[in-house]
Amino acid sequence: MVNCEQSMINAPRSILASHLSPLSPLLCLVFPLAYLLLPTLEAAVLYDFHAVTLASTFLLFAFWALERKKDKLFWLFALLAMACKEDMPLVVAMLGLYAGLAQRRWRLAGWVIGLSAAWFGLAFFMIQPRFAAAGNIQLDRYAWLGDNPLVIAQTLITQPGRVFDHLWRQADLTGYLFALFFPTAFLALFSPLTLLPMLPTLAVNLLSDNPFTWRLEDFHYGAPLAPFLIISAIYGVRRIVGFIQRINHLTLRLRSPFGDFAGRDSGQVTQPSNHPTTQPPNYPISLLPATLLLCYFAILTCSAIYHYQRGFTPLARAFSWPQVTGHHRQLDEILATIPPDTAVFAQSNLAPHLTQRATIYTDFAYFTDPAYPALTPVEDIALDVTTLENFGGLHQFLRQRLIESGDYELVAAQDGILHLRPQSPSPFSSLPSKFYTFTQPNTPADYLLSVDFGDLIRLHGYTLHFNRQEEVQVSIDLEARQPLPADLQPVLYLLDSADQAKGATTDLPPVLVWYPPDQWPVGEIVRVQFNTLPWYTRNTPTYRLALGLMQGDQAWDMSHRLRPTLSQPTDFAVRLPADGTLVELARIEQGWGMPQGGPVRRQFASPAFTRALPVNFDNQVKLLGYDPPQINTGGLTVSLYWQTVNTPTNLTRFVQLVGPDGRVYGQNDSAPDNGNYPTFLWQPGEVVAETVTFPVQADRPSGEYTLHIGFYQPDTGQRLLLASGGDHIEIRGTKIID
Repeated sequence: MVNCEQSMINAPRSILASHLSPLSPLLCLVFPLAYLLLPTLEAAVLYDFHAVTLASTFLLFAFWALERKKDKLFWLFALLAMACKEDMPLVVAMLGLYAGLAQRRWRLAGWVIGLSAAWFGLAFFMIQPRFAAAGNIQLDRYAWLGDNPLVIAQTLITQPGRVFDHLWRQADLTGYLFALFFPTAFLALFSPLTLLPMLPTLAVNLLSDNPFTWRLEDFHYGAPLAPFLIISAIYGVRRIVGFIQRINHLTLRLRSPFGDFAGRDSGQVTQPSNHPTTQPPNYPISLLPATLLLCYFAILTCSAIYHYQRGFTPLARAFSWPQVTGHHRQLDEILATIPPDTAVFAQSNLAPHLTQRATIYTDFAYFTDPAYPALTPVEDIALDVTTLENFGGLHQFLRQRLIESGDYELVAAQDGILHLRPQSPSPFSSLPSKFYTFTQPNTPADYLLSVDFGDLIRLHGYTLHFNRQEEVQVSIDLEARQPLPADLQPVLYLLDSADQAKGATTDLPPVLVWYPPDQWPVGEIVRVQFNTLPWYTRNTPTYRLALGLMQGDQAWDMSHRLRPTLSQPTDFAVRLPADGTLVELARIEQGWGMPQGGPVRRQFASPAFTRALPVNFDNQVKLLGYDPPQINTGGLTVSLYWQTVNTPTNLTRFVQLVGPDGRVYGQNDSAPDNGNYPTFLWQPGEVVAETVTFPVQADRPSGEYTLHIGFYQPDTGQRLLLASGGDHIEIRGTKIID
């Protein structure tokens, strides 16, 4: 920030000097810190280079020069800002409007608005269509409004309901604005005039149909908002302080016997000695430093909270220190061997290592599109298959086109990294063994879990890879227990909170393309990473990830899955959804817009429940208590809390709703937790909470109902006996709610 005392525009400055002088140097750091802690600004700096990121600084200085009435400096920074992106002239035009409304400098406002409009028209309607192959490269984001700017403007005016529906339902206007203003404790809203320059960027971002532009972080789209957010917070605090000052002056006026007071300019009150007062004359003035301190504290606290949840520095929860691994060093060695003057093809994440050369291609259409406009043929190809997704079978294509065709010479291949050059067709030769080292685990899995899938393969553990609000990737460590068929395939499933499958990985993980299961030696552990995920969970509050092993490519056919069994005890309460054909790996929830979570751990502490009902079933399982059942149009729901006494056998739990006439009007028989957590997986002393839901017959009579709850052996139907006698417990007094 330019100058703390100047930016506070005198009023807060004087209060700092007169009442908070010991703290004033530290308090002057609050707004610069809030600015630098903004995740939207950090994201723009860390993301791919976009010139609009520079506009934040230019706009900040342009506003400062405008307030100081340094017009030459204002024009300099305004022109620099407009040069950053085609929509920045609209932001500068709003600065001109601010000059007219706030400073009454309408002549300057007219010049600024006029020049900005001309610059915008030149950039948008002439320069961009002339030099961009696709014309206005971003106009298609607004095609839902119309196919040209005139129709778009007409739609905005004539169809406000459609526009509002887009902003409210798709772009999540409320969530966007909450995230925008939270770091300033919403104090920026107290200065509407200084928020004017944010309007063009908000419109560009939120009216787009590209979900990336609706994100304040991770990309560069929010960068122009940052300076005006902090500027507005500064002016918002000034307005609050001014309001308190006016209250103080009014209070002192009412106390003065003369209707006024001396020393108005100094803020001191002189009262006649013959007119006593019951309150100290400076009592109202003490509200000023307290109010200012509260505003500073609120901004600093909210900035710190939001940065912790969403930021990019080591102060943020999502931050992890980059690790330079042996794979990175091997990559550097291979890239260093590529001559600096050759035309290169490299995937996008390798391109920054090679951009010092004249020609570089990153679009795989170079290999697939005969009409691809390649002015210079590629002489070197660099690929890292470990970081490349496999959408649409890309890895299969690359293996066939670059390796098996014989059209390319293999210069180097190690740890999943390939360096190739075009050559005359030659017989295919297999990749060297050092290429496959990327398939071997070099660090332990984060979660150790031993699960056998049939007698073919064993899961040893897995790791969850969190990448802010992107999808959670999973890597698993598998061991072949006997020679494997070529069509064996691990599949990652997306489940909803009710354990219903909503998605499955259909593209092979890259490891299986380059190292098929039928080539795995028995006893070797192979790490497989699911980095190609077909779902989008950003707007899903909670979901689950589960693993299945299948033969063939019928991911939704349970008969093709190998049934999992736990081969060793574990600290995790492993669920087996989909009729016991899947292994639940993690439960994920969105925290501040980013996924977080992991496997469910066993619980041994007694949870809170409404009613205690200690009952022992055959010294295997105890019912600790329950929450009162509810019956409505959706059926019956009751929460039960169990604890194991000894490791139980495989049991089926039943819950029956018995009416006043003795008939059963609804029933649920299954393993606990919707059948996903069989009792034979429980450990002694473990506490298991489950919610049982089942439909109730519509023709039920009115009256008082009773729940019958118990366990039985699924193979014989023999019920477990209670220590106190009987083979079930009864919960009476269930009410009907229609």
